[in-house]
Amino acid sequence: MRRHFSSFLFLMFPCICFPQLVSDFYKIDNNSNLFINKYTIDTVSKKLSFSPRITYVRFIKQKDVSYSLNDIFCIGFKFNYSINEKLKFKSEVLNLGGTFPNSLDNYIDSLSVYPGYGEILNKGYDYSFRVTYILSKYFKFDIGRGKHFIGSGYRSLLISNESTAYPYISVSTNVWKFRYYNLYTFLSDIRDPQTKRNKYATIHYLEYAPTDYLSFGLFESVIWEGQDSTYNRGYDIEYLNPIIFYRPIEFSKNSPDNVLIGATVQFKYNTTSLYGQFVLDDLNIAMNTNRTYTGDPSSGGYFQDKYAYQIGLKSDHLFSFKNLGILIEFNQAQPYTYAHKYPLQNYTHYNQALAHPLGANFREFIFISKYRYQNWDFVFKYTNSVYGGDTLKSHYGQNIFLSDYFAQLGGIASYGNFNGQGLKTKLHNIYTDISYSLKDLNNLKVYCGLALRKKESEIIKKDDLWFFLGLRTFFYSPFQDY
Repeated sequence: MRRHFSSFLFLMFPCICFPQLVSDFYKIDNNSNLFINKYTIDTVSKKLSFSPRITYVRFIKQKDVSYSLNDIFCIGFKFNYSINEKLKFKSEVLNLGGTFPNSLDNYIDSLSVYPGYGEILNKGYDYSFRVTYILSKYFKFDIGRGKHFIGSGYRSLLISNESTAYPYISVSTNVWKFRYYNLYTFLSDIRDPQTKRNKYATIHYLEYAPTDYLSFGLFESVIWEGQDSTYNRGYDIEYLNPIIFYRPIEFSKNSPDNVLIGATVQFKYNTTSLYGQFVLDDLNIAMNTNRTYTGDPSSGGYFQDKYAYQIGLKSDHLFSFKNLGILIEFNQAQPYTYAHKYPLQNYTHYNQALAHPLGANFREFIFISKYRYQNWDFVFKYTNSVYGGDTLKSHYGQNIFLSDYFAQLGGIASYGNFNGQGLKTKLHNIYTDISYSLKDLNNLKVYCGLALRKKESEIIKKDDLWFFLGLRTFFYSPFQDY
């Protein structure tokens, strides 16, 4: 955010938005819960535990009337060690390889990274670790390399675990009905692999849960480049300030850094939750009201009106069906959200978005259902998104790696922007699988299913259908849903 948005609105923001906390991430997994929490460290029942991480997929791709046979693997291990009640260590090492579907191959070729993993230069190897020190019932400290997710949905518009892992330090505080997170991260810009550039982020998240049914949260992040045209800045010590709301600091520094604020809310009754998120990246009041500027403010849609929102409903046990879970979710992000005047300070890491993987300028609907019967699991997932794509010579706001000052409809005088502008692209994804758990073999599962991806615009129409079968001890899918 820039200085155009006054600090008065920052102070008023808690009064006009409705928030929540800790990630109740709706990813499909093999844990006992239908949908798992991706933020909380796994409970270690023993002092030491070691387990293999294996996913092997053999898939058949239909192409016209012919078929091709391909294999994908993701193998590694997970290691946990509890030194004592206060000090714990957790790590995971994975290697990803094989022959990927076309959509995933195109992603890897264009961005030089495996989605959710590291650079292709590392040949599919990736690792994460976390050292946790519990100082007291009020304070917990973490240091490591990993990813974070804040929210209650399948996606997060604040920070998600869709990107590559990064080094970080975090502090968690629990007092009465408040929980507060400070996250300090080290990020990288690799658009030019020969000259990697460091950038940094500090994130605050505050949750207040007045009852067992209702929780609110406030989110704030700031991203800055490690070195600009004048000096090597490094990690700015002023951003080590643990108090939420950095905007007053930015005003005092006349800083061009990229600030994002947001809010979450969740209402939970038994096993059913209604949740939402709102993100405000920028709002330029002056350019929306002052007609002396070039352009036509009466048309609205100024390019710096950058925001995103989410609303969703989920249930672990729908109606009287004990083991039937569903999620219904809608996400929308306006053009140029998460982008910045200086591309190095956009909301990304390793060529991947830190929030929603579609970037910006999109609408998305998600439906997920999962049913468990004895050792059997049945999963169905459908995602439908519509976004305004960019061509080589246009910038309608979907590509968050470009400067938003190059907005297509007139740069800094760009009015009339709307969600879905540009090359209208429709993307449908269906994923379904059936798995059987071999509980005597370290929760190894045998599974099979199909994945359908349909992408359509004025310049492309592509349908892909895959049938697959495999083995896994944890969930990894090579079939993208974005």
